[in-house]
Amino acid sequence: MNSLKKLNKILFIFYLALQVGVGIFLSNIFIFPRLVSAWETSQSSEAVCVLNNNVNINYVNIKASFTNNDSNVNKAMNVVAKDNWTGQEVNLGSVAVGETKSGLIKTGQTSITNSTVTFTLTWTDGSQSHGGSDTKTVSYSALNCPQPVSTPTPTIPPASTPTSVPPTPTSVPATPTPVTTTQILIVKEEVIVTPTPAPKVQVLAAKTFKELPKTGPVDGILLGLLSLLPAGLIIKQKSKNMFTNKR
Repeated sequence: MNSLKKLNKILFIFYLALQVGVGIFLSNIFIFPRLVSAWETSQSSEAVCVLNNNVNINYVNIKASFTNNDSNVNKAMNVVAKDNWTGQEVNLGSVAVGETKSGLIKTGQTSITNSTVTFTLTWTDGSQSHGGSDTKTVSYSALNCPQPVSTPTPTIPPASTPTSVPPTPTSVPATPTPVTTTQILIVKEEVIVTPTPAPKVQVLAAKTFKELPKTGPVDGILLGLLSLLPAGLIIKQKSKNMFTNKR
């Protein structure tokens, strides 16, 4: 009887231990993983063309995006994205739970082949849970960036100063100068000299003088004075004398 009681007691203790063990086991499988961080993330990468205005060239950049989906709201992650084709990388910094960050990885290339980007993760608080770090890798497709066509700026030549060119003289036919013909009329003047007949007065005077009676010296003086008188006066005087004699 006593032996049966002892056996039941042992079985009961074993049962309790089994229940505790099963409970702990099940808790480790279904409950505890929800309370412990397990690098729950989502990430992507894409090759894009970005124009460098300084040199007017399109370069390939890798756009890396990362989201922290960790179930523990207190676990932020430090994220660095590295391009495995060029070896270039970008530091996305600290990414809080539920936050998404993106960055561009500059490749310095105008074309790129298919490759991948690796995200390196660490806990911001320095925790070493789940190894303290993790990596995530995603791929992107090849890309060849078309280059812009540069339009040359037209150069405006400086305005040239016009050079004055003397006009070419046009030969004008000479106008003939009219020849003036001067007609010279020569008039021959003929002077006809008509001889003047001897005045009859003098003859009459002479005849009268001869017919005067000679009475002496006085007659000579009178004769001299009469010779000085004009012939007309003598004629007139003679006519008067003749008229007187008739009377």
